[in-house]
Amino acid sequence: MATDTGDRTFTIPEAPAIPGLRFRHYRGPADHPAMLDVRNAAHLAGGLNDPATLEGMDVWYAGLTNSDPEEDLVLVELGGRLVAYGRTWWADRTSGERAFEAYCFIDTNARGRGLGTALLALTSREYDLLVFLLSHPRQAFSREQLLDRVWNWSFGDTSTVTVHVRRLREKIERNPTLPERIVTVWGVGYRYEPVED
Repeated sequence: MATDTGDRTFTIPEAPAIPGLRFRHYRGPADHPAMLDVRNAAHLAGGLNDPATLEGMDVWYAGLTNSDPEEDLVLVELGGRLVAYGRTWWADRTSGERAFEAYCFIDTNARGRGLGTALLALTSREYDLLVFLLSHPRQAFSREQLLDRVWNWSFGDTSTVTVHVRRLREKIERNPTLPERIVTVWGVGYRYEPVED
């Protein structure tokens, strides 16, 4: 489970034990130059010669839809230097389902150390949902309440909550089909039930 350190950084248990490794949230356009360097190096290493520009990145992040960078973007630093980042977003399918996607870019010098696995292990929004539920053990919340309290949305598609709960269960439950920690309260929603390991 991720642990909040209070300064918009957090730890992820799946992260490799590398001195100076730190996960944090997006701080806005000030992060763009370092993100651009990581993105361009990753693309070049993957055989894509399509360098992005700082202006392009500024425009891209200012106009994002279906993703909130302050919540859905996770940055990875090693020794105070940005070495990777990942972002999630959602899209509505023609079937009516909402699909969530994620990607990450990793600096070529930081590859092969388990950062991608850790980065995609728990998204920022999953982390926020987990921290919220952990801070209210045994208290049931409806999907609407979770949208309001975790997403800060006064309206929206409650399937967003359902999908995030399912993904969290897949990552923290021994058997996601028989959850012991994030349990369904029929007719209400979900609650966190502390479990002795």
